[in-house]
Amino acid sequence: MNKKIAVTIGDPNSIGAEIAIKAINSKCVDLSKIILFANRDVINSYNLKINNDIDFVNIDFDITKLKIGQNDKYGGDFAYRTLEHILTNVEKYNLKSLVTAPVSKYALNLAGYNYSGQTEILQKYLGNENKKAQMLFTASDFRVLLLTRHLPLKTVSDKINKNFVVENLKNLSSD
Repeated sequence: MNKKIAVTIGDPNSIGAEIAIKAINSKCVDLSKIILFANRDVINSYNLKINNDIDFVNIDFDITKLKIGQNDKYGGDFAYRTLEHILTNVEKYNLKSLVTAPVSKYALNLAGYNYSGQTEILQKYLGNENKKAQMLFTASDFRVLLLTRHLPLKTVSDKINKNFVVENLKNLSSD
């Protein structure tokens, strides 16, 4: 059985649903490889149509709490619970990759999840041996690792040193 790519809509109050659905509906994506984790009522509220061939996992959301364009705890809670569901069910859904739509860090915090972004949530569920999760971009065999994330520029010099760079290089070079 081929492994799948999980796709989220991020914060339901944001542009994430529209971006994700339009990307999935473009004829550039093999739908047999995708599982969309979303909420049908949210998708319908945006007047978006989902191709019937796509695997869909409905994440509960009270549509009366939808406030498009606003940061609130309900959007933050939905975004977190969606990631949590995916990350605790990687084997169940036979996942190999994850594509995340935008979330509001402020909304996550309003919902009681004190993370500076999705990378830190991924680290909580997928991290091992106390290693930090990192953002990695790939194109064929080429990899780009960001050494910093969510940091004010004035604090970067306090965070980066020789050991930090060496440790990240080791993590990146291990297969």
